[in-house]
Amino acid sequence: IHTTPNYLFMRIGIRLYQALGLVFGRWIGLNPRKKLPAGLQKDVHVNEQTLFSLKKVLKKCGFKNPELRLVKSPQYIYYFFKEDIFVRRVRWLYFLLPVKHFFFSDIFGTVRKTE
Repeated sequence: IHTTPNYLFMRIGIRLYQALGLVFGRWIGLNPRKKLPAGLQKDVHVNEQTLFSLKKVLKKCGFKNPELRLVKSPQYIYYFFKEDIFVRRVRWLYFLLPVKHFFFSDIFGTVRKTE
């Protein structure tokens, strides 16, 4: 399974990148979502999931022990900042467990149907 964007990335992560960008001199504007390509903008996405909500739905649908993980998707991040140096500066944040839910945009997983 693959789904993107992670709901928390779109609602909170972009704002965190916005604040960090300001600190590091890489302002991305008040509404960075409008800068995303059309396929990534809010009005295109419906029912965005978090890691937790997707796991809950999959279990409810009869999938046994969904194994889900967050994966950083550079296209969102690099689209705003255009260079790797900014991402390297904030990389240490990725290793804080709850924070990665805000910075990683893609959810990948493996599921098995309950017999």
